[in-house]
Amino acid sequence: MYKFLTFLTLSLLSFSALIAQQKPNIIIIVSDDHSYQTISAYGSKIASTPNIDRIAKEGILFNRAYVNNSLCGPSRASLLTGKYSHKNGYKENEKSHFDHSQNSFAKELRKAGYSTSWIGKQHLGDTLEGFDYFDVLINQGSYFNPEFKKPKR
Repeated sequence: MYKFLTFLTLSLLSFSALIAQQKPNIIIIVSDDHSYQTISAYGSKIASTPNIDRIAKEGILFNRAYVNNSLCGPSRASLLTGKYSHKNGYKENEKSHFDHSQNSFAKELRKAGYSTSWIGKQHLGDTLEGFDYFDVLINQGSYFNPEFKKPKR
């Protein structure tokens, strides 16, 4: 799924050059432990998700999506880079180090004139590159009164 999202994003970038005045907004929602079976836009009987359903109705609903890594940090690294874990270097949550200097879809979006942000859990270390704004949980984050890292201004 993440590889497809990266491909889709890069495809939109190429297409955006043709329609420079009408660039589409791109929002990617990454959710831990929130499978398609828990989203009512996919027919879930478990939960009602009206806001996600509205976004799906007004945007794109992926009916054939796959995950290339089920661990949170490695899947985010794959999403950002479009590379499998053995290529981007982030193979597991606790001992891996993510090299943020790698190219990412966020950096490509910035080159195309987009503003980019990452808000919430990132789990890829303390250094973010390619984002105009970020407000990310430190490490895994705490359930109560979590601390966030923001850009220095």
